[in-house]
This record gives sequence, C-alpha cells and structure tokens, in this order.
Amino acid sequence: MLHPLSDNPSGHDRPEVIVSCTDCGCRYNSYGQVLSDRYIGRRGSRWCPDCRKIRVRAFEQHEHDVREARLRFQREAWVQDNRRGIPELFRGKDFSNFDLGGNEDRVSALRKYAETFPVDSRPKGAQSILIARDINGVGKTHLTCAILRTIIDRSSDIDREVCPYQFWPIYRIKQRLLDAQRFNGAETVAQVYLDFASMWLLVIDDVGKDLPSGYEASAAYEMYFTIINERYNAQLPIIVSSNLGFAPWASDGLCLQDLMGKACASRLMEMTGGVEYVIEGKDRR
Repeated sequence: MLHPLSDNPSGHDRPEVIVSCTDCGCRYNSYGQVLSDRYIGRRGSRWCPDCRKIRVRAFEQHEHDVREARLRFQREAWVQDNRRGIPELFRGKDFSNFDLGGNEDRVSALRKYAETFPVDSRPKGAQSILIARDINGVGKTHLTCAILRTIIDRSSDIDREVCPYQFWPIYRIKQRLLDAQRFNGAETVAQVYLDFASMWLLVIDDVGKDLPSGYEASAAYEMYFTIINERYNAQLPIIVSSNLGFAPWASDGLCLQDLMGKACASRLMEMTGGVEYVIEGKDRR
C-alpha cells in the first residue's frame, strides 16, 4: 500500500530519513512519523519507536497520577464540608474501626451496601437504609458516616463543586427550613425541599431523638413526608439513623409512625424493603 506521504509513485524503495534517537542514540528511519508530538511534550519526532512508547507510558502515568490527586482533594473537600459533609468527630470513622460487639452480620451487610452502591450517576432504584436502636451511643452515626465515606471514596466525579452524597443531622434540616421561612432568606422552603429531593444520596442522622407535640408534631409530619415522599417519587435512596424503628420498642412503645405519620413510615418501609438494621450494644460514650 502506498504511503500517503510518499513521493515514490512506484511504491518501491521508499525513502528513508535516518536520524538518531535523542534518548537511546540508536539510528532509525523517521520517515512517515508525525512532525509534532505535543502529546508527550516535544515538537519534532526524534525518538525511536521503543523510546516513544516509554515516553507515552510515562506521560499517561503522570496524567493518571494528576487525576488521582485531584480526586483525593475533591473527595476530602466533600467530606470536610462543614455544612453538608461528615461531622469532624466522625471523619476518621469507618468500618475498620467500628467496635462490632455482636453486630458482625449487620456491619458486613452495610459495608457490602456501601461498596456496591452505584456511584457517579443518579442511583435510581437503589435501596434505602434504616439504622435503628432506642439506645444512644451504640454507633448509629458511626455507621452512617462509614457508609457515606466509603461511597465518596469510590466516586471518580471530579467536576462537581457540591457533593451529591450529603449528611444532614435532623436538627440542621429543621434549622435550614426555619431560615428559609424568614423574610429575604437566602433560599425558599421550596428550594430547600428541592435540594433534599435531588441529592443522589441523602443521609439523615438522629431521627426520633425528640417526639414533638402540638403544632411541632404537625410541622414534623409535613417535613418528613415532604422529604421522604419526594425521594420516594424520584426513586432515590435515603439513609436514616433513628432512635425509633418500624415497630414499637418495648422500652417506650413508640415507632417511626408516631413521629412521621403512617403514610410516610409506609413509604420508608417500602424504600428499605422492610429491613431495619438494629444495632446491639450499650452506650459507648
């Protein structure tokens, strides 16, 4: 086949351009090679095929290392976001330093969930998680943060300024909604709910620590139903750590239905497949 740059119509005795490789010094025919090789940082073709392969591999490794460094920086920035990232106390918490204390099967299942969670795209249809126990200090928040950290560390999306996987204690959600109700607030209540509905993964911590009454109970019903129903309709997962479970605890006879209403609790039960991870143990604080 006639070389496109050949000036020899016969195709025989193709011309040679013999040059010395600037890396190994060997003589080679550079005829037909590109005249500009900016891809690996040099103008002019002055490397033999073997040396060029070495330079290309080195360049690609450098590009990989730069990307990995950017990824590590982005992930850590997401984790350390003081508004929606992992609380400072729990940034070093993961599955490896959780005191199992009889929870081996539960922790193994939660680790598998985090390690197989679909990242870098909307996790439509992914299962939700309820981690529950009526005792404080058994490690519910530790486990939710371990799940979130594992998912963030698996992400390779470095072009998002705001992390799509977010951690929100319930008190901070309430405060954000109160701020949105103020005149000339930075955002409206509708915008707050839209944000909670669109996150790829929403982690809500400390649900059910207080059981409101009167007007506060009505407001809590509305808040929980709006957040969970929007995510239910969007088929997006939610992770909840709670002092209440689907069924009443023997200690006080209360359950999630008492806090968020029957319709909301029913939706959450469907999203979790009816599974709740009840963490055994005593208060570790």
